[in-house]
Amino acid sequence: MKLNVEYLKYEIKPRYEENFPLDWEKFFRRRGKLFVEIGFGNGEFLVEMARRYPEKNFVGFELSITSMVKVQRKIHDFKLENVRVVMEDGRFALREFFGDESVETVVTNFPCPWPKKAHKERRITSGDFLDTLSVVLKPKGIFELVTDERWYAEEVHEKLAESGYFDVESILENPERPVETRYERKWKSQGKKIFLIRAYKKKKGDVERLLKGGMDLP
Repeated sequence: MKLNVEYLKYEIKPRYEENFPLDWEKFFRRRGKLFVEIGFGNGEFLVEMARRYPEKNFVGFELSITSMVKVQRKIHDFKLENVRVVMEDGRFALREFFGDESVETVVTNFPCPWPKKAHKERRITSGDFLDTLSVVLKPKGIFELVTDERWYAEEVHEKLAESGYFDVESILENPERPVETRYERKWKSQGKKIFLIRAYKKKKGDVERLLKGGMDLP
């Protein structure tokens, strides 16, 4: 898939940066509340949110080159200046690229639930992810996860509640959201259930970062 050189300004390449956490005001050339999406897929949700809330700064993480090209084309077509994307693992990026209590909202839409027990460590809430959330989210900052798997929604809800870092709302079934993905609309039209977990930060934890000052990316 061909990449238009005009798209390049929307992608941040942390490997070329000297200091961590990153200075997001430098990339956006302005101050603004930070909204992060982990795993933006085709970019539909990220781009539409950026269109609706031009006063906020949106950062998306994805590992697919195809997804990166598609979302940059959409950002360019809509002439959006409040979106930046990074090709990096979202869990690593959230911990290393954002300062303490700097992010307003973190969202992940339909992350792979990795249902097999042998793969549970691949689930997004495994490891130090909840510690990271508690550190980078602002006080009363929001974390949202959307899934079509009830068991996974219940597991995430339980982990968030047990961490002690968050006030967690009851699981919402087929919630109305300001922006829905194409797949979300399709599944709802077919009678499938969608589950939303929403948590608000109430306590800051601690997490060890690998990148400090002028260290290079591994």
